[in-house]
Amino acid sequence: MGITLVIRVFTDQPFQIGRVSFTGEQLNEIAELFPNFLSLSIEPIEGAIGIFAKSKDKNQPAKKLKVQTFEKTPTSVSVRFSVESDLTVSSGDLTRCIKAQLRREGIITDDRLLPLCCVLTAEQADAVLRSPTALEELRQLKRRKDWRAIYDKFVPIKEIPQNQPEIWNDAEILSEIGFACGKLAETSPNDIPRVEQHKENLSGSTEKISRRNGVYSETVCRS
Repeated sequence: MGITLVIRVFTDQPFQIGRVSFTGEQLNEIAELFPNFLSLSIEPIEGAIGIFAKSKDKNQPAKKLKVQTFEKTPTSVSVRFSVESDLTVSSGDLTRCIKAQLRREGIITDDRLLPLCCVLTAEQADAVLRSPTALEELRQLKRRKDWRAIYDKFVPIKEIPQNQPEIWNDAEILSEIGFACGKLAETSPNDIPRVEQHKENLSGSTEKISRRNGVYSETVCRS
């Protein structure tokens, strides 16, 4: 199966010139998490995605890239590419999804930042590109204050860690679920039938989610 490179940049310049190079500690950090990076050739690289690494640029769209050359020396790797288009997902959301995917597979720990290039399999790339769609759906429900719809998508809430580990490892989605559970627990049973019988579970679920989400607070703020 093909490989997708995720290239993280600090400014727009690499996208303008169509080239990035990795040396020294940057290269070591990539190779530590993705040992196959140093042995890659251009043949298995099916595509690439460019994202902005700085928090202030998190709302900038990620970019679809086409890799043209992948050149290696004993001390560096250079990638030449062209920018094909902007993606509908933001750099911040895609960074979050990649972190969650790699955490779920045990590749990185909660407090680890992503290197400047990630090597994703076809399955991993597909998963991280689908995840922002789920988050946007939750945001739309949140804007409509449809707390019950959010809750119903993930019941039983207390079994999310076992049944939906991809959600349990996604700090931002988990935050939206916890917020909805808190709002739903406050809702009058006259407004939403049968909520009263769920209130104890909702309160406990919200507390559990809040504790879990706190693990990621520093990492999310730094991403």
